[in-house]
Amino acid sequence: MNSKNRTKAALILNLAVIVLEVTGACLSYMRNGIALFRFYTEDSNFLMMAACIVSAIYLIREIRTGSAVPHSVRVFKYTAMSCLAMTFIVVIFVLAPFMTAAGMNGYQIMMLSGSMLYMHFICPVVSFLSYMLFESGKALEKGMIKWALLPTIIYAAIAYTVNIAKLGEGPYPFFYVYRQPVYASILWLVLLIAVAYILARVILRFSRHSEKSGARTRRKEA
Repeated sequence: MNSKNRTKAALILNLAVIVLEVTGACLSYMRNGIALFRFYTEDSNFLMMAACIVSAIYLIREIRTGSAVPHSVRVFKYTAMSCLAMTFIVVIFVLAPFMTAAGMNGYQIMMLSGSMLYMHFICPVVSFLSYMLFESGKALEKGMIKWALLPTIIYAAIAYTVNIAKLGEGPYPFFYVYRQPVYASILWLVLLIAVAYILARVILRFSRHSEKSGARTRRKEA
């Protein structure tokens, strides 16, 4: 696929994600109201929606003028992709198994029902495919990992503070600081940050591979 067609495909997928995110957000609001912002799932999906809107604007510009998507926009999309990957992995390996252990059909509920169909499954998958297959550019530096981690660290800090101060509880079981030993809360925090870091590293590596593939395509066109 030549570079212009890759850009068009990226634009189409970014626009698709925007529509899917709006659909998921509406369903989430109907269920949770303004409290939806308590959830990392919603926050990471809103971050991705914002990144897709900005990316779509610059992809349109790239198609019309040939100007590449700015580095700052690509870092923004990388950050959003890392956070959304965190949502997907935590659902698959933590939240759905917790629900299954409690006697519920965890994977069906968490992956295929209501807003979660969009925010836990479809949006992460479509976003990943778009980012990895079609949104190549100059390889991001390893130093950009700190930006990918920042939203997760801020969210965890706020969630733990709210729970410790008894201003609220949850919204996820690993934040229940008064229902588990102190060491368990510390281990959960370390594990969550470690997973976020690993995902950011993996996505950065994939984006570098994507950049090399895109460069080979551009050389062939030349």
